[in-house]
Amino acid sequence: MRQTLSAAVIGLAALTGLTAHAATVYSNLSGTGTYTGFSAISIRGANVPPNSLRAAVSFTPAQNYTLDSIELGVSSDTNFTDNLTVTLAASDSGLPGAGIETFGVLSGFPEFNTSDSFLATATSAANPLLQAGVEYFVILEAADPDSKIKWHNNNQGATGRFLQSGGGAFWTTAPGSPEFVFRVNGTAVIVPTPTAVAAGAALLGLLGLTRVRRRPSA
Repeated sequence: MRQTLSAAVIGLAALTGLTAHAATVYSNLSGTGTYTGFSAISIRGANVPPNSLRAAVSFTPAQNYTLDSIELGVSSDTNFTDNLTVTLAASDSGLPGAGIETFGVLSGFPEFNTSDSFLATATSAANPLLQAGVEYFVILEAADPDSKIKWHNNNQGATGRFLQSGGGAFWTTAPGSPEFVFRVNGTAVIVPTPTAVAAGAALLGLLGLTRVRRRPSA
């Protein structure tokens, strides 16, 4: 009976499509994981002239995923700290909106122009659902007033909207600018079709009927 139940569960998973696998949600990295080491924007804290600055990029998943991590091509600037905060945010009328998850402080990056392959990884603890066709934003900002971090451009010619903010709620954007380098990793969530669900329900019903028939008589 236990073997019958195990086979039925496996069959149900196959029929309904309830499978998941690690995947790349979005990436503008090269195939070798490199980027432009000498071209970047400066993410600045409040004590770093000319003024504090944060930046953001957007992505739209092609299917449903749960978030695993976000990788970023960043470097440090001499004479400044490199403490960085990464936030995944929802879209609000095409601009960064409410935060979905803020990751722990990242630091310890190579100096600017000494690497074009270093990737800092922000690992998700909440694993939020990323819905197909919905826009999301990755926001980078200094974690302390004395931090200055370089966020590099991609070397694949990927362009998007250049979003930056002086630290307040107001964002400025310039379409068609080179995207800052990032990769979003997730676990694909396959949503079962109505036909697959019906087939799975029928299989469970058959299993129940089999159990009833095998029940010993009093």
